[in-house]
Amino acid sequence: YRIKEVAGKLPGFTYDEAVYDIKVIVTDNGDGTLDVVKTMTKDEKEAETAEFVNEYSAAGEVTFAGKKTVENIEKTYDKKSLVGGEFKFTVKENVDGSDVTAATGENDKDGKIIFTDIEYTLADIGVHTYTITENTDKKVAGILYDKGSVVVTVTVSDNGDGTLAADVVYKKLEGGVEKNAEGADFVNTVPEVKINKTDVNGKSLAGATLKITTKDGTQVTSFKTDGDVFTLFGLELEKDYILKEVTPPDGYMFAADISFRLDADGVLYVNGKKADVLTMIDKEFEETGTGTDTDTSTDTGKKAETETKPRPGTSTNTGDSANLMMFILLMLIAGAGIVVVASKKRKL
Repeated sequence: YRIKEVAGKLPGFTYDEAVYDIKVIVTDNGDGTLDVVKTMTKDEKEAETAEFVNEYSAAGEVTFAGKKTVENIEKTYDKKSLVGGEFKFTVKENVDGSDVTAATGENDKDGKIIFTDIEYTLADIGVHTYTITENTDKKVAGILYDKGSVVVTVTVSDNGDGTLAADVVYKKLEGGVEKNAEGADFVNTVPEVKINKTDVNGKSLAGATLKITTKDGTQVTSFKTDGDVFTLFGLELEKDYILKEVTPPDGYMFAADISFRLDADGVLYVNGKKADVLTMIDKEFEETGTGTDTDTSTDTGKKAETETKPRPGTSTNTGDSANLMMFILLMLIAGAGIVVVASKKRKL
């Protein structure tokens, strides 16, 4: 005889492939009874009983969903756009007091965050809590990163058919406050600098050409004022810049250069002082007085201002003009005296 298990189709179960061979010898005892001797072997080894072991297993996986957004990226001075793989993310689970990386992710060019899978077995049935953060070890220049994190709760259960179910709940954690979320969404922003070109009375001026350079003089960008506050997007954080006037409006003098920078949080500092708006002031020619005024100032740290200097080649020193007029007058008097003396000599 041969005994073996017929494989079924129950999902999640394995079937034992063991085969038992049984040899039975029957002899007549001559007294109305039979003598039966049984020998059973498995893999040519004697076995006492035919034992079949079935195992049940189940597996499942979860892939988190998320979106990366960079607000105002299309407004940057250098026309940035979202690049695939530019922003990266880490998924960690606290296991026995230690944070263990469970998955990673990165954005595609459309902003979708592609996460690696997290796989589960029967041993993982229960509740798992993950924290997703955006990597900041290699930051993209000119971007303010989302400081929040996403907490994901995954409840793993057995469907009884060899598969595991994973129920996922997202919550965004910002400033210690959790809010329900549809996915692992992260919103970055582009730093901005508000620049205003005004006259001494605070009136915004149109027609000035300004440029931004780095500390070493390399030009970053330039623009022309239109009479409104100009917003510049996309300058790098923690880098020194200089605002220079290339061409002042008609009838106005050049303004002095202004040094400024954005800190790690995108806060504007002008000449070392915190400011909301970078204001460059131009003076009209008739208002300049004597000499060149290149002093800078700020008003309680809210608005940085700089005064103006005359166009190259233009003199506003009235003392020099008076000396020139006196010299010309003396020359005319001396010339008249020479004419008189020559006339008298001819009469003699």
